Amino acid sequence: MSDSDLKVKGTKTTDAAGIVINPAKEDGNLATIAGKDFATETTLAAIDAGKLEETTFTGRVGEVQDSPTTNTILDRLKTIGSNITDANTLNVARGLVTGIKVIEIFADNPDVDAVDVEDIWCYGGTYTYSTSAVIHYISSSNAGDTQSIKVYGLDTNWNLQEVTVTLQGQTKIQIGTGETFIRIWRVKNDGSTDLAGDLYVYEDDTITAGVPDTATKVRGHIFNGNNQSLMSHFTIPHGKTGYIASCSAGISKKKDGLSNVRMYFREFEKVFQVKGSETVSSTGSSIWSCNYPFFRSVYDSDGIPAKTDIKLTADSSVADAGVSASYTILLVDE
Repeated sequence: MSDSDLKVKGTKTTDAAGIVINPAKEDGNLATIAGKDFATETTLAAIDAGKLEETTFTGRVGEVQDSPTTNTILDRLKTIGSNITDANTLNVARGLVTGIKVIEIFADNPDVDAVDVEDIWCYGGTYTYSTSAVIHYISSSNAGDTQSIKVYGLDTNWNLQEVTVTLQGQTKIQIGTGETFIRIWRVKNDGSTDLAGDLYVYEDDTITAGVPDTATKVRGHIFNGNNQSLMSHFTIPHGKTGYIASCSAGISKKKDGLSNVRMYFREFEKVFQVKGSETVSSTGSSIWSCNYPFFRSVYDSDGIPAKTDIKLTADSSVADAGVSASYTILLVDE
């Protein structure tokens, strides 16, 4: 700015734009700026002294491993993640997460014969599936059983269905008032007294003292003393996708022996395929268990499709072996 650009108005000096300036003050500001040390060796040295070396970084952030050093960033993030996962798992189990249902399946076959391969369920032998939705019946082997019984299964549309029926001892009683079942996966005593006999759920059949005459028509069974069916069979309902969260199997120590336990899936109108196999021994690894993080599927990443039948089987190296199994399945709305 030249002197010709400045104008004096009274006792004030302005520039060409008419802005009032103070030459003495401006000169002081320039002198102050000139004395500052911007981006010099002193400043750069200060920056360099505060840089984060690799060892310092690891000490603050933590190692990428299962157990990072306590109180590092990764350790705290892992703790937060675990808490979130635990909370979500609990909420799912409590039925508080919309669109997800947890099903616990637990089964037992108390008498697996040598060489034979049997389904794991308390009735024993190979389970026979219904080919169409039909009315089912119920009875007990004891004439005094009059408890309230809940029957769980899938209706004609493959949707979850639950029906309550009152026993009349050894008399054959229709389950429900016309409801049909394409699948039965659980039966339990909902009364206040223990069952005195064995209980049977079956397709229409002749019976003898409350026991169905045709074994292949039995769809559910409660062994005396259990008050609950123990069967490894479950079918993914319509509109749901299944994910196995955990599974386990074991063999009783009443006899020394081995058992090969296998999990099978059968998609709708297809054949059973083995999806898992483990060997348990009464003299060694009597229990096998597996937990799948994040509820992954042993089937594939897309989950288990609707109408897929699931079951577990067992063989035995000795006669009369007892084999049990269980698994947890998540049903997710499609």
